[in-house]
Amino acid sequence: MNTTSHRLKLLLGIALLTRVLINCTTATTPVNDLSTQREQLLTTMIEEYLKLTDFELLQGRRLVQNVLADEEVAQMQSELMKAERRIMENFVRQVMDKEQEEPPARNNTANRLFYLIAKSLIYQEFEAILRRHDTTNPRRQFSAENYLIERALKRNGLDGMQRQVTREQIKFMNDFVREVDAYLAQLTPAQRRDDEVEMEKMLEWSAKMKAERDVTLRMETFKEFMRFFVKF
Repeated sequence: MNTTSHRLKLLLGIALLTRVLINCTTATTPVNDLSTQREQLLTTMIEEYLKLTDFELLQGRRLVQNVLADEEVAQMQSELMKAERRIMENFVRQVMDKEQEEPPARNNTANRLFYLIAKSLIYQEFEAILRRHDTTNPRRQFSAENYLIERALKRNGLDGMQRQVTREQIKFMNDFVREVDAYLAQLTPAQRRDDEVEMEKMLEWSAKMKAERDVTLRMETFKEFMRFFVKF
């Protein structure tokens, strides 16, 4: 599952939007309903992405633990296989450590974002494991250990896990579009006029996200939207 670039784009987008929304809510102008609504949109986005990341980490940890316990993997005692097992064991250990860690308070937006980033980086290690043993890559040469671990991954449910994760990612994107739509719907005409360019861009982005069915292209559209927001 080659989704690392998608995840980086999405995480970058969240970081950029966090910066924008925090700037909006901590500006010198008096606090008003609009700033509160922006802050709520930010909070919802972070919390929902945390749920997605937790789901991904849980599925990844279970799969890797099953691979480590796989008889074929356990029986091979080459130095390369021992090194591969250490990489997988390190991933499992990091996930379990995070599962035991007390998360930052929900009202601490900055710390919640850093917590999200830390978890997302751990999941990238899982994606790296999958890439290392994806023997369909024509640009690499593979060892017997690569082929063995790939078989173990598939035997222990890799395909089903990928389908589940993709469904959750799509759900996250759909829910976020609905949150943006709800935010736009409650704006007054005066508020829309104050940020006319921003409002038009958000409406355009929402329409494109609803029309696009390809997950990769939807992520590209999300990235375009965030790149626009960094200018504000």
